[in-house]
Amino acid sequence: MDIQLINQHSANLYDICIQVITYLEEKAPDLCDRVELYRDRTPLFDKYNIEKEMDNMLINRVDLPNGAYLVIEQTEALVSVDVNSGKRMTNMQEEAILSVNRDAAKQIARELRLRDIGGIIVVDFLKMEDHIYKRLVYDEIKEAVKRDRSTVNISELSMNGIMEITRKRVRSSVTFLISGPCSYCKATGRVESLETSFSKIEREICRNLARMDGIAEPENAQSYPRFEVLVDRSMLNYLTSENQKRLVVLRSALKVRIFLKVCMFNPYI
Repeated sequence: MDIQLINQHSANLYDICIQVITYLEEKAPDLCDRVELYRDRTPLFDKYNIEKEMDNMLINRVDLPNGAYLVIEQTEALVSVDVNSGKRMTNMQEEAILSVNRDAAKQIARELRLRDIGGIIVVDFLKMEDHIYKRLVYDEIKEAVKRDRSTVNISELSMNGIMEITRKRVRSSVTFLISGPCSYCKATGRVESLETSFSKIEREICRNLARMDGIAEPENAQSYPRFEVLVDRSMLNYLTSENQKRLVVLRSALKVRIFLKVCMFNPYI
């Protein structure tokens, strides 16, 4: 155990360093000699841009040069990676498609390491006709995964540009370790449309009306049942702009008074 690099005046950091080395001695002995006490005043995560990289792991889109990008979708069963050109394919020459696919191949290998993605990964590259170009993309990703400590197996590109990659799964991917299911979208990555939400509001008002006693006076609007609906700003804009007529019709048809109250936060942000 080499402790020459540790600041002797930093007792707490010294203890942490010892704990790290003790852990590595049990889990990964080959990494022990890489432990060094960081003394710079700039936070470590800031100096090496680690926090931004961690934030990026929670985003399924990864930008590539020239406007292209990857879309990475992780599920329990497998991971899909879609390569998008970011422009109309009909205007792209085969050489340009090759360039995008090679950039994508290098980035995919990096994302597998960063996100620690294991299991089956299915990649949908931009379709190419030239078999030589397909081989170049295969060679590109084959070379890029050599830096990976995990076992990675790669299939040749199919006729439609599909490649299957298997990477030894040791634990859950980093994305699943540093994030949890969304309580609003139920981990689907999608939320209700405004149209669907408004339909639910309509049905809920009808349910409440059915439970109420008494009948409102048709000629006296002040006797109509009053409903206060809590909405976010997107729903408020939806109901006070192009769909304002729907709210008017609902009030008139059900003989109710509806008041919109703005929620101070957007639950989906």
